[in-house]
Amino acid sequence: VQKQMAQNDAALASFRQAISARHELPVVRLMIANLLKTGKDFSGAIDILREELAIRPDNKDAHVNLAQIYERMNRLDEAAASARAALQIQPGHTGANLILAHVARRQENYLEAEKLYRDIVTNPDSPDTQQARAHLAHVLDRQGRYEEAFEQSNICMTRWKRLAAKRKLFPETYLSLLQDCSDWLDTR
Repeated sequence: VQKQMAQNDAALASFRQAISARHELPVVRLMIANLLKTGKDFSGAIDILREELAIRPDNKDAHVNLAQIYERMNRLDEAAASARAALQIQPGHTGANLILAHVARRQENYLEAEKLYRDIVTNPDSPDTQQARAHLAHVLDRQGRYEEAFEQSNICMTRWKRLAAKRKLFPETYLSLLQDCSDWLDTR
């Protein structure tokens, strides 16, 4: 863990140097914000993202990253506002819709969460399909629709197994996702 922390600190120092030399590159700011977010320095990440948005208010990725951080911090209204800002720039952005769905789920607005998760699940190009499907199963379960929830969870597990077989998922990611689905199924 200490080795990983030292590597993160070294990477962060390198990115900070890059920002001071090439501060106009939005990708550098986003990389620093993601590194800070990974290290759970949410306030540092928020500062970097706000700086980026002050320069480029139309940076949808900065809005989505900010929404993710706010959601993790349980600042749900701010998360929703940032996600909506991304959607104004790029309607249908699945990352922004995923955050809005998470916010609705956490606020126990299950019908809205279900609608948003289903929109993501039905988009074949979405990188968030499996995550949305797993959360959709949870939302259906919370509504007492157990058979539908079970079906969504089974689809989710089958697809993760297929992705793992094709080596498109890291083994630890696959095991974690499979365990999440298994745990949910065991409670039924």
